[in-house]
Amino acid sequence: MNSSLPSLRRSVITLLALTAIVTGSRFAHADKGCFTVRGHQLVAHSGTTAVSGRMVTIVQHGSWDTRPMVRVVLFGPFATAEVGRWQPNWYIDDVALSTSTAFVTADHGLFSLDLSDPSQPQTLDFVDLTDTQLLALEGDFVYIATTGSDDRGWFDVVDVADPGAMEPHGRITWNDNDPGKNAIDAEGSIVVIADTAGLLVLDVRDSFNPIERGRWNGGAVHDA
Repeated sequence: MNSSLPSLRRSVITLLALTAIVTGSRFAHADKGCFTVRGHQLVAHSGTTAVSGRMVTIVQHGSWDTRPMVRVVLFGPFATAEVGRWQPNWYIDDVALSTSTAFVTADHGLFSLDLSDPSQPQTLDFVDLTDTQLLALEGDFVYIATTGSDDRGWFDVVDVADPGAMEPHGRITWNDNDPGKNAIDAEGSIVVIADTAGLLVLDVRDSFNPIERGRWNGGAVHDA
């Protein structure tokens, strides 16, 4: 019996040491939080991002030293890599992503892009809308809010059920002194626009005849 005591002591000491190591490791991770950086992608003058699966599309607005473009990034468990780019002619503002199709407000209209091969983005269709700025994708429709020129704003509805043959539907225009648009979001048949005056609520149940349902003038709102 006595001969087994040293062995028992060694087992107990080993168990205590392992417990200390596991506990210390747990607290070490807890100190760092539960988020882990998996990669980093540098983008000049970046704007909106959109995510679908492992694909990320990032708007690069461009400046005197960079071109406006959509940059396509794939991320994995341990790395992030840019795999493709798409460039408009003049400017780019916003992007939404549905599986492997991107919708982009650029060059005074709406583009649809095929990203099934992320390394080679292809233009599917373009709709000329006079001017475009912010967009929201909901179901088969893209909703676009634009501050416009001379303080005259627009709201456009585009049917994107077939990204290769997009169809403009209804439009609302606002008079002079239209508040500047900051953000747009949509759910079901309701679209909310945040602007420099407050919030604007639109009813789009009839996509050919969108209706303004109400406004909250509570001061500048920057997100919707």
